[in-house]
Amino acid sequence: MGTYREEIRKCQPLQMENIINICKSLLPPEWKRTPYRYPELFNGLNLLTTEDGMNSYMAAYGEMHMKKCRAAFQNFPYDSLEGAVEIVDWGCGQGIGSMCAIEALDQHEKLRWLRKVTLVEPSPNTLQRAHTCRTFSPQCW
Repeated sequence: MGTYREEIRKCQPLQMENIINICKSLLPPEWKRTPYRYPELFNGLNLLTTEDGMNSYMAAYGEMHMKKCRAAFQNFPYDSLEGAVEIVDWGCGQGIGSMCAIEALDQHEKLRWLRKVTLVEPSPNTLQRAHTCRTFSPQCW
């Protein structure tokens, strides 16, 4: 995962907005204005296999997913959270949901309770990319 891995490695702290911006910056010039039209995406339904496809997906849909996750986590009862927490992210794609959950736990000073993150995804390449974020921000996973 060449350039993506290098950019993620440099990114501190590793946050969802930064990941989306990295993906946007790595898009080929012809797809920067219309990443949602990248042929591999098929309206966001295909299993992605290429760097450009995964970058296009994040550029096209990453911000929308991030905002939906943040809205969903905003009313979570963080004050009553104690003990071990495990995140299981089914159909995780590139890990947007997990990253948003981890950021929310961190913002509410509950990250210390996170014990395990399980990522499940049918596309090996996007699963590997989700694990890339995990590799470069171990304090959050």
